Amino acid sequence: MQIVSGFSFISGGKGVILLGCICFIYYFVMVFSSRRWNTTFSGFWIFLGIMFLVLGRGWAYLPEYIRAVIGCIGILTAAAIAIVEGKIIKAMVQQEPDSLDCMIVLGAQVRGKKVTDALRRRLDRALDYYRTHPTNRIIVSGGQGTGEEVSEAEAMAEYLKKRGVPERDIFLEDASVSTYENLVNSKKIIGELRGQKIGIVTNNFHIYRAMKLAENVGYGKVYGLAASTKPIVLPNYMMREFFAEGKRVLFKFVR
Repeated sequence: MQIVSGFSFISGGKGVILLGCICFIYYFVMVFSSRRWNTTFSGFWIFLGIMFLVLGRGWAYLPEYIRAVIGCIGILTAAAIAIVEGKIIKAMVQQEPDSLDCMIVLGAQVRGKKVTDALRRRLDRALDYYRTHPTNRIIVSGGQGTGEEVSEAEAMAEYLKKRGVPERDIFLEDASVSTYENLVNSKKIIGELRGQKIGIVTNNFHIYRAMKLAENVGYGKVYGLAASTKPIVLPNYMMREFFAEGKRVLFKFVR
């Protein structure tokens, strides 16, 4: 019982209601910033906000032992989030390798034929490295999803060619629909990986999981090249990565 009572912000449910309000505010800030109601994973904050509001309103009516259980679950969840997010943040800051044999740019949503902000940042990061370091292969990896007129790989290749990358240096992998498939299918293009230095280009919040997946599928020397993320959506994507990383770990053990 002391665990719950020690957290004054939960007492009376007012703190829980406040958390719900913060979730709603963050959702609408994202909507205003992106001018879209359905930013990837944004619905999570509506769900979480409703859950907090309902829990907060009924907090005083719950038996004390139920409050204790909820408090313990909350503490354990917060600890798990802190651990995973700490690893994600640490992976964001890596020393850039002096050279690479190949870069893999992981795909992200395309609207029509145009790359989105997240994907543009990945491509610009690859371009920055390509122009200043010796590498002659860029694999652009991503299939065609709902609402996309071309595959993500095709849109990425066109973006790079318009910015001076020769077509001979661009290799398309246009069948994947997940990060796992990005890496498995790109591995087939690269061929024998032993002794080769491979760079994985993706947004900063995604680097940790992408590199872990690369290890899972047998990549050797892998380096992360982190692209920036629009600050307002970074907490949203980092929370999504928490759940995605949990799925990766579970899938690894289940298999």
